[in-house]
Amino acid sequence: MIHFLIKIIFIIIIFYSKNVYVEEIKIIFSIDEDAYTSIDLKKRIEYIDIVTNNKKFEYDEYLEDYISALIFNHYANKVNVNTNNEILHNYLNEIIERYNTIDQEIYNKLKNLNESQKNTLLKHINYDYRKKLILEKLLSKKNINNNSLNDNILDIYSIEIIYFSFDRKYLENIEDINNLIESKKIKIIENELNSMNINYKYNNKKLTSLNNLDNEIKDSITNNKYKNLFTVINNNNFAVGWVIKNIRTNIELKYTFFQITSSQTINQELIKCENIDKLSKLENIVIKKFEKIDLNKINDAIKTNLNFINDFILINNNNQKSLIILCDLDYNKNLSKQLLFDEKILEEVQDIENEFLLQKKIEYNLKIYE
Repeated sequence: MIHFLIKIIFIIIIFYSKNVYVEEIKIIFSIDEDAYTSIDLKKRIEYIDIVTNNKKFEYDEYLEDYISALIFNHYANKVNVNTNNEILHNYLNEIIERYNTIDQEIYNKLKNLNESQKNTLLKHINYDYRKKLILEKLLSKKNINNNSLNDNILDIYSIEIIYFSFDRKYLENIEDINNLIESKKIKIIENELNSMNINYKYNNKKLTSLNNLDNEIKDSITNNKYKNLFTVINNNNFAVGWVIKNIRTNIELKYTFFQITSSQTINQELIKCENIDKLSKLENIVIKKFEKIDLNKINDAIKTNLNFINDFILINNNNQKSLIILCDLDYNKNLSKQLLFDEKILEEVQDIENEFLLQKKIEYNLKIYE
C-alpha cells in the first residue's frame, strides 16, 4: 500500500484573494505502514520553533527529531503510557506566557490560536511528554552514582571534544587533513574533505568523564591551552580533532591572580605561579596579589584570557610593563559536582534514547523515502 501511495502527488490549492498557492505534499517516511508527509513535518518544525524561541536547526535534525517523537509515541500506544491533559494544557500555557516577555507579536498570535492550531500544538507536546515519561522509566533502571564523578578538571571546566574519524587508507592524506583541522571551522573542513573525496565521520561529544579516553586526548585536555589538536591512530582508523575547554561560570567561581609590574622586560620563562616569590625579590619588579575575586567583578580581558592556572596577559601602560597571571580558582565544589552529575544524566538519557531508537526503528519497520 505504501509503495502505491508514494507514487501519488497530493496538491493543495489554497486561494488567497486572487492568488493561488500550490504546495506539493510528499510522503517522507512511514512507521509500521503509517505514512507521514512533508506537511506533518512542517507542523512539527513550527512547533519546535515555538518551543525553542525560533532556534533554527538543519532539516535532518528536524526530521530525526520528528521520527524519534513518533517512534516513542508508537511505543507509548503499545504499552499504554497515559498522559494528563491538564499537564499538557499547562505546558502550552507556559509556552505562550513565556513569549509575553520576549516577543509580543508571537505572543499575540499564540493567544489567538484557533482550536485546530491549539490541538496540533497539544499533540506535539503530548509526543514529547510521553517520550519524557518513557525515558525517565528507562533511566530509573540505571545505577548512576554521583560519588563516582571524580575528575577534578571537569569540576571547573566544561569540556568538549570535536573530531573527524577516517579509515586508515586516508593516512596518506593526514598532512592535508591536519592542516584543515587547524582551522577548527567545521563547515569549511567538511566542504574541503568532500571536495577531496575523503570519507569521514564527524563527532562532537561533551565529556562527563575522562575514563576510557585515549592518552593523546587526555594530554590535550590537561594542557593549559584553550584549544588543542590531537591525533589518534588505531588499527583500522584514525581520528583528528581538538578539545574545547570552557571555564564554568555558574559554580561561585573566584579568581586569585597576581599583577606583576616592571620597567624592564620580564623573562617569560619565569612567569609561573611557583616563581612568584622568586620574582618578588628581583629589582624593579612590583607584585600585587588579588585574592578570591568574584567572577562578576572580573573584567572581560581577564575572563577571556585567563582560563587556566599560569595563564597570563601582558599590559603596556606608558613605560610600565605589567602582566596578570592566574594562580588559583576557588569554587563551590558541591554545586560543581551536581552540575557534572546532571550532565552525566543527560548523557545517559541520550545513550538510552539512541539505543531505544536503533532497536525500534527496525522493529517498527521505519522507511524513509527521501
